[in-house]
Amino acid sequence: MKKIAQQDIGRSRTRSTDEEAEAEPGRSGPASFASGRQWRGIGSAITESRPPYRKIGNALRKVIRHLPNSITILRLIVSPVLAALLCYHRFSEALGLVVFAGATDWLDGYAARKLQVSGKAGVLLDPLADKALLVTLFLALGYIRLIPVWLLCLVIGRDLVIVIGSILLRIFRNVQRFVPSIVGKVSTFFQIVFVLLVLLSAAFPHRIFVWLETTALVLTAIFTAVSGVGYVRKGIQLTRRRGRSNTLEPEQSSNR
Repeated sequence: MKKIAQQDIGRSRTRSTDEEAEAEPGRSGPASFASGRQWRGIGSAITESRPPYRKIGNALRKVIRHLPNSITILRLIVSPVLAALLCYHRFSEALGLVVFAGATDWLDGYAARKLQVSGKAGVLLDPLADKALLVTLFLALGYIRLIPVWLLCLVIGRDLVIVIGSILLRIFRNVQRFVPSIVGKVSTFFQIVFVLLVLLSAAFPHRIFVWLETTALVLTAIFTAVSGVGYVRKGIQLTRRRGRSNTLEPEQSSNR
């Protein structure tokens, strides 16, 4: 009888331990396996409900990638505002806006180098914004008679010769790159200095600014004329070289 009673007590203990295993999710067994699935589902739901850090990171990368081009576009927008300020003889504000545009030009290049995000759009937009700003300054200052008309015609005429010549060379001679000369870069530098001195003498009249403006006027005229003649000669040389190469190619093919 004692043996039978001990066997009944052992069976009841094993049943109670099985019931406890079914109740606890961490223990083995079919019930614990089902409860484990439930916990996994809850965990996946929690992770899905977290903020999308990856999407935010990708959005920030896109913004940083387009930051230099955005600065360049801002410099393009500055040009008509600058022309309006000059037409209303707001020289101090125009000078501050020119300084701001120069700072954005530096910031644009610095951001492109640091972030390493230079692309085809930036290569085209950056010189376009610089040239648009400089041409706008010359046209507006010529319109309000702060610079002589002959200098305005010289600067704009040189730029038109360069643009039209490069387009013709690209169409008829397939010249893809038209590298600016050193004299051309020097003439652009003196043009910028001259425009700044004109704005300075208009905003803050002083004898020193007038003298510096006259000196910059002479240097701008000389280097602009010399660089224009140099670009014309370079275009003629490129035309002759391409023409000779095109005439020699069929002769060499026939000899072969």
